[in-house]
Amino acid sequence: MDYATLRDMHPGTLIRASEEYMATAMNFAQTADNWDKQVYTASQQAWTGQAADAAEAPLKTTSNRLTDASSLLKQNAEQLSAAGDQFLQLQQQLQQLIAWSQQNGLVIHDDGSVTPNPQAAQGPGGAVAQASAQAMLAAELADVLARATAVDQSTSKALDMNAQSVGASVTGDPADPGQHGQPADPGGPSQGGHAPA
Repeated sequence: MDYATLRDMHPGTLIRASEEYMATAMNFAQTADNWDKQVYTASQQAWTGQAADAAEAPLKTTSNRLTDASSLLKQNAEQLSAAGDQFLQLQQQLQQLIAWSQQNGLVIHDDGSVTPNPQAAQGPGGAVAQASAQAMLAAELADVLARATAVDQSTSKALDMNAQSVGASVTGDPADPGQHGQPADPGGPSQGGHAPA
């Protein structure tokens, strides 16, 4: 993730999306519960014979698919919420770096490069101190952007795996173990980093 993207993004949008995912997950869970009680269980109690036996497995499969879809949608909600929180923290750290750069006669450009501000007076340490501050700021900035990139990539990968798993659950096509796996931990690292002292 680049500097301008992190600076201008709106993490709250991800958090709101997570709430929509969670609401959808709860709807699927309720539908699964209703199906299990009103269709599957009811049919077992009131329907017997060869046709009933043949229908039992498909009816239970539908119940399982709804439950699986609810679980995967809930995982999406948790992933988006965690990503939104982490991006918000990283964006706050970025704002601290921007403020620090302004206080120390430096400019962070849209491409993420750091240069001295030609309009700012040079500090008491002269060019040597300014060069040191510039290098320190660039390193801190690179660290924040690296962590933002890690969150971005892990979130994208987890959502992609879940999307494929939801499709497999709904259609009944088995997920390929070589392509699908467990979603990434939504609580990935986002702490650390600070404005240069």
